[in-house]
Amino acid sequence: MWRRVLVPNLLDDKISFNHRKKILVDASNISSGGGISHLKNLIERTPNNKYKYIIWINKKAQKNLSKNINFDFRSSIFFSMPLPFRIFWKVTFFRYYCSLYRPDYIFCPGGLLFFKHKNSTIVFQNILPFSKNLAEYGFAERVKNFLLRKALIFSASKSTKVIYHSNDSKQIIQKFHKNNNCRVIPHGIDKIFFIDNLEQEKNLKKLEDKLISNKRISFTYIGSAFTYKNFLPLFNLFEQLNKKNFKFKLNLIITDGPKKNMIIKKLNNSRITEHVNLSEAMSKKDIMYLLHNNTDIFMFVSSQETFGLILAEGMASGLPIFATKFSCIPEVLGDSDFYLNIFNTEEASIKIINELRNIQKIKESAKNSRNRAEKFTWEKAAELSWNFIFE
Repeated sequence: MWRRVLVPNLLDDKISFNHRKKILVDASNISSGGGISHLKNLIERTPNNKYKYIIWINKKAQKNLSKNINFDFRSSIFFSMPLPFRIFWKVTFFRYYCSLYRPDYIFCPGGLLFFKHKNSTIVFQNILPFSKNLAEYGFAERVKNFLLRKALIFSASKSTKVIYHSNDSKQIIQKFHKNNNCRVIPHGIDKIFFIDNLEQEKNLKKLEDKLISNKRISFTYIGSAFTYKNFLPLFNLFEQLNKKNFKFKLNLIITDGPKKNMIIKKLNNSRITEHVNLSEAMSKKDIMYLLHNNTDIFMFVSSQETFGLILAEGMASGLPIFATKFSCIPEVLGDSDFYLNIFNTEEASIKIINELRNIQKIKESAKNSRNRAEKFTWEKAAELSWNFIFE
């Protein structure tokens, strides 16, 4: 098993790569979510003619990536194991492969690198280990994030370059290490999420008709099952709206996370259960269809984000957005009168009702968000990333 997975024709490989510059990409700790979306879009836009890419990645995650004659995908049984085993692989086997292949560049989109190399770049994809609010999490989650923070700080000291996805992330994380050779490069948005102007006008007209005739308004919120995603305050907010006889439907997509069972239990015991459509997983295309066809208002009530990719996708979908004003959210969403204090549900419920009475303001805000989303392209993100890596 080891010889087949980890050491396939090493001498032949070493010879075949000699004619091009080599980039070793360690994506062994990336498997889903924004991390895999970021990797996929960067890999699809590599400067193919000059370089050969050896990409270490979980086999399941590899299915999301395009094949290319310049890509050599590798995997290990360690990649499907818990984090300590993946770190062991990075410290031992990945270091061995780097000494064997002598790569010109090392790129670690998952942020973990445990040895020095003259041209190495890491990406900070996860701001949670640097949160000030870890005390509210369970013991296991606190220990995990404490160890991950230590590993990320150590990695920053070993890498030559660091990529952040927002200025807010940079401001928070850079206090913990001394690597100042950094660049802020936002995520891009998949093109399928961009709604055209005509469709946006139709959707906003439907919302206007619903508001005039006092019909049920469809809200959508998507988030992983973590405390900072504020599902429980969101439920309280909609309970307040329900008390005020505001007619709504809440499309709720809860992806994996340590609080998933607790959040679903709270929802089932709440007074709004009959008004909620709950999903626990959706493909990108299904999410796009939901946002474009079955959503009137998009909600984004997180307390901390590295970038907020799903927020940007809601913007590209041309939707009016009510959001919290925390972390990098204002950096992505920009100026808006529709920021909420999610922890004061009475105030937030009144704000939603009052703002929805001004349909022209709602339309203008949605169009501004749609236009602002166009600055977040994968073409731009990939070009800036690879240029920085190869500087």
